[in-house]
Amino acid sequence: MIARILLFLGIVFHLALGLLLFGIGLAAIVTDTASDLKMTMVPWFGTAHLAAWLIGLGAVGALLAGLRLFGKLSLVFIVWTAFVLVATVYGFFFGQYVFHGTSDLYPAGLWCLGALVALLGAWLGRVRPRRG
Repeated sequence: MIARILLFLGIVFHLALGLLLFGIGLAAIVTDTASDLKMTMVPWFGTAHLAAWLIGLGAVGALLAGLRLFGKLSLVFIVWTAFVLVATVYGFFFGQYVFHGTSDLYPAGLWCLGALVALLGAWLGRVRPRRG
């Protein structure tokens, strides 16, 4: 029961994250501000194609979350959630992102906690206890 709840929370987290990233990238391209887009918390923030990266990765994340909701691609979803956790922790704590006090640290910690819960849910949702 706990595994299913964690899996559902992980799916919701990645669906929301995917749609958010997709929307940010699309809005930057539509408003012709893609060259001004700065997100130092993502490891590839310095590339000229950040908006395209956000659209692509956002679409992949939302698609994988949707497919996992219907019981498909559970192993791929585990790999995706691990990638997101590593990229999030690296981007916030080991990359070029700068915290301006504890008010910036709290949301970053929540994002990392959400990514960790999503990975835990993806893993527990995949692994079945052996019987017999």
